Amino acid sequence: MEEGSMIATTVSGWPTMRGERTAQRIPPWINFPELSSSPQWVSVFHVLNWSPWQVDAVKRILQFQSLRDNWDSYGGHPPSFDVILTASSVVRNITLDDPPKPRIVPVPGGGIQFEWKKGRRELEIEVRPDGSIEYLKIDDGDPIGDGEELESASTGSVESLLSWLIAG
Repeated sequence: MEEGSMIATTVSGWPTMRGERTAQRIPPWINFPELSSSPQWVSVFHVLNWSPWQVDAVKRILQFQSLRDNWDSYGGHPPSFDVILTASSVVRNITLDDPPKPRIVPVPGGGIQFEWKKGRRELEIEVRPDGSIEYLKIDDGDPIGDGEELESASTGSVESLLSWLIAG
């Protein structure tokens, strides 16, 4: 392969992932052509320094692109491409060594929600259809506040919420 060339492939083409405890190789570039109806390569994520849980989480998020209107039989809308990219940014910006793995689900209005639970604490982060990000902390079954808006999917804001979750 020539120097400076780029490798683009589908996630399914690389069944092994590199973790701290394994010597498996992970491709430096993973492409997700299922985000496009054309045969062109549309989205390439640089995942060389991602942990296996992050790769799995983004693969889960990308599955939501295949949802159609009324996916939940209650009139639910699928997440837009922008919501999928924002949710992927939330995952990408988590740099903690071993965070709890989130449950990731589509929201009927067209958003994506992350749900974490650790001990008596829970954390929900929702990427809303308009691109805004809201979070809700729950301690011992009781919500703390009514849900607050995050300024962005930045590393600091998401990790401070995860630090709260882990500390409980």
